[in-house]
Amino acid sequence: MQEPDVPGALARARAGHQDGFEVLWRAWSPRVAGYVRGQGPDIDVDEVVSQAFLEVFAALPGVDGGPEALLGLLMTVARRRAVDGRRSAGRRRRLAERLRGDAASLDEARRTHPSAEEETVERQAHERLRDLLSVLPADQREVLLLRAFGDLTIESIAEHMGRSVGATKALQRRGLVALRRHPELLDAMGLRHGGEA
Repeated sequence: MQEPDVPGALARARAGHQDGFEVLWRAWSPRVAGYVRGQGPDIDVDEVVSQAFLEVFAALPGVDGGPEALLGLLMTVARRRAVDGRRSAGRRRRLAERLRGDAASLDEARRTHPSAEEETVERQAHERLRDLLSVLPADQREVLLLRAFGDLTIESIAEHMGRSVGATKALQRRGLVALRRHPELLDAMGLRHGGEA
């Protein structure tokens, strides 16, 4: 599969061409979604990712920088929307409880969602990742999530977090070292103790 032309897509999106937005969405939405999933269990990932993209795309003509700067902005906006999402999790739970009693809504949900097996496998993978990362302090977890799902450089992460490059590298190193101290979590993730995959 050919990698998308992200710089070209960004230029087309800035010029208002729909195909540019579509390429950016396909290229970056999985990364942003992975990052958002790492923010906690009570977040509607699809909603947060959609809101972040809509907000950034609406502001695109006034946003300077290349693809990496825009991806960093997307991650920042997604994090803010995730915080908002956690705050409203109680309301969503109450709504979900009401919908459980509505057979028609359930039938529609069954038709439009992945199979139970697919959802279970995905949920278990996300729970394992969340368990693995939950042992870390928030700043170390943030760096590792941005590296893994944002595919951002250390420099971009440092700017995003308002830290120096050296401090960001140290957070990444300490986070990885801390994860190695939890072999039971690495085993649960299917990783060998020696750091080998």
